[in-house]
Parts: sequence; C-alpha cells; structure tokens
Amino acid sequence: MSSKIALLFFLFVTILSYSQTKKELYNHILHENILNDDKVLDSSVNTILTEAELSPELLYYRVAFLNELYGNKNIDKKTNGFFELQNAKRKYTIERNSWLLNQTKTIDEKYYANKYHSSISSIFENLLLTSPKQKTLPQEAINENLMNFYVMFYYSNGETNKYDKNRDYSISRKEYESKVANEIEIIESALKSNKNIDTKNIYKKIEKNVYILSKTPKKINLVEILFLQKKKEYNIDNINRISFGFYYFANITNNKIETLSIKQNILDIDNLGQITFENLWHFGMSYKVFFKPEVEFLSYINFSASYTKVETTIEINVEPEYLRRTVSNTPSVKIFEFYDMHKLEANSINNDRIEISVSAPIIILNPKITLDVGLSLSYQNFGYMTYTLYDYRKIKSYYRSDGFFDYAEELENIKGIEESNTIDDSTYRISPLVSLNAWNVLGLLDF
Repeated sequence: MSSKIALLFFLFVTILSYSQTKKELYNHILHENILNDDKVLDSSVNTILTEAELSPELLYYRVAFLNELYGNKNIDKKTNGFFELQNAKRKYTIERNSWLLNQTKTIDEKYYANKYHSSISSIFENLLLTSPKQKTLPQEAINENLMNFYVMFYYSNGETNKYDKNRDYSISRKEYESKVANEIEIIESALKSNKNIDTKNIYKKIEKNVYILSKTPKKINLVEILFLQKKKEYNIDNINRISFGFYYFANITNNKIETLSIKQNILDIDNLGQITFENLWHFGMSYKVFFKPEVEFLSYINFSASYTKVETTIEINVEPEYLRRTVSNTPSVKIFEFYDMHKLEANSINNDRIEISVSAPIIILNPKITLDVGLSLSYQNFGYMTYTLYDYRKIKSYYRSDGFFDYAEELENIKGIEESNTIDDSTYRISPLVSLNAWNVLGLLDF
C-alpha cells in the first residue's frame, strides 16, 4: 500500500511541477485567466507549439487571440484576432507548401533518373500541409519587434520569456537562424568531402526547420544534400559484411501435439504421448559478397548458416495396461499373446536444426532491411528413445467341434522383458527461400 501511495505522490508532484514550469514560462506572455486554468493552459501551450512548427511568427497572432478570448472574454471573431490568426496560418502554409513543392520540382527536373528520386521526393511531400480557408480582412499594422520576441521565445525554448521593448530581437533571431543554416552547411561539406561524421540527423533538422530553411538567404542545396546522404547510407562501405544473430524464446508452445507413437517389435501404440516445445535457442551468422558499390537489387550475395535448438519434452498420456493380441484364429485352435505392461517411457529427445542458405536482395526497404530470395538447405534432427517393461504370456486354446472351449496350454511365460527402440524422424530439405532481413536490428550484430 505504501508503495502505491508513494507512486501516486510522485506522479502528483511530477504533474504539479510540469504545470508550474508552464506557468513560469508563459507568465509574461499569457493572460492570468489562462495561467490559472490548467486545462486551458495545457490546450493553449499545445496549440502554440504545434503552430510554431509551421512558423514561430504565428505565436504573435495566437497569443493575441488567446489573451483577447480568455482575458478580455471577447468572443467576437472580427475583433478578437481570430481572423487575423487564420489569415496568417493560411499565408505561412502557402509559403511553406510553395517552398516544398519547389524542392520536389528540382528533384523531378535534375534527379528524375536517380534511384533515390522517389524516397527523397517523399520527404518533402510528407511535409506539405492543408491550407486553411481565407478570411478577408484589412491588414493591420504588425509590431515586428514583438513578433521577433515571440520567435525567440520559441527558438530559446522559453529562456527569452519577458518582452523588453527597448531590445532589438531581430539581432538574436538572425543569429539563431544563421546558426541553423550553418549546421546544414557543415553537413553538406562533410557529405561532399566524405568526412566520417554522423549526418543522419539531417532529416530531423529539415523537418524541424522548414520555416528557417525556406527563409534563409544562404544558398543551401537541400536536394543535393539529401541525395548525398542517401548515397552515403546505401554505400557498401557503411554496410558490414559479417553479421551475427542470436535469439531465445521461452515456452514457445503451450499446446500439446498428440501424434507421438511407440512402435516396438511386439506392439504398436498410437497417441502414446504429447510433445511440448518449451525453449528455443537460435544462433546464426552471415557473410555478404558485394558486386555493386551501393545496396540495391541483386547487389550482393548473402551466405548464411544457422543452428536452432528446441528444448522438447514428451509426456506419456496412457497408463500401462493389460493387452491381448490374437496370433492365430481357427475354428479348433486359437493362439493369444498377453502383455502385462509395467512401464512406458520416451526419452533422449533430440530436436535441432542446421540450415545454410544463399540469397540476394530483390527489394530494398532501407540499407539494413531487405527482402531476399534464394535457396536453403536444412537438416532437421528429431528423434527419441522408447522403453517398455512388460511380462509376456502365450496361450494356445482348443475348441470342440460345437465351438465351445475345451482346454488351453501355456506355450510361453516370460517375466520382466525390457525393450527399447530408436525413433528417427530426421529430414533433409532443399527449398526456395524468401526472407526479410533486418541487419543490425532485432538481435543482429554487424561487424
């Protein structure tokens, strides 16, 4: 009970602290009516941050509208800043989409035959937004310095949160936006010179900074940068040739497979027991031989080998019983065999698999996830030992001509017979192979 109370207290303190942080950040920006209502504050902040991804200048319009709506209780859309906000959102959306479509146009014109054409184009297409409806209103004068303050409030994650009308916020804004552009230029330079630095964050930088990149005066060829990055990702120098994989599953089946049979020299018993597959261990390795400089259709051959061990148990589901079998049956003489079963067992179970395969990629989802086809040769080793302990009697019975029993004689009587048998159900198989390979993912290690 005390641990539950402690957890609830921790969650309460965390939520309270988060709420207090929001109030502190927006204390000089939003009206006190918003700050004192946690639900309205949360909704307002979430909206502000979402719209800022379109353009941080939208804070200027959104804050004015929120303070009019909740502070001055002004619900008239013509005077509370609602239409101005909608017009601004439409303007920034059109500008954003126009810039993104220009990038896709460049891709179509200069890189149409490039194999990465579609994937690069989709990066920009996925960033397109639906434009809100236009609201016709006369354009009011804008306090540009206040707008720049709101932009810096967003850029600085709230560190710049108190407006000073005597400060020129355009200076710090230009510095920040220039810094972002410089970071992109550094990535571009690294890609062109093949410097060994991590450039994978270029995608997130573009997604996060569409507004800055669309406004920067610097000549940054984003399309070329993305094509260079794709080429780097798919280059075989960044794809390791040797891969190792290991995985383990516990209790892989709860159901029992009742197909086990015991076949001794003297008797056959079907559905003797149940096979349960419990724990599975798998180890594999592969080696790739490349024929092309980049990962693409049939660009390499992958040689792989794997070993799988399944821990298997057999449970006997029949009790030892007294069995009779008719050996000879004529009108005058009948011979019977009787088995008094004392013990039935199955043990020394082998259940493992060895597989080797050769495959090549035909569909490339990304450099480390490919759909391969090829051939596989596998050896499935499955077998077990059966053991029986029983007493054996053989009786010859005589019958009169009228069909009634006359007398019987015992031909054999053997006590404590032990008999074992090896069941081998091992198989070799050559089969077509279709596999989805996730290199360096899901337990695969590359070297």
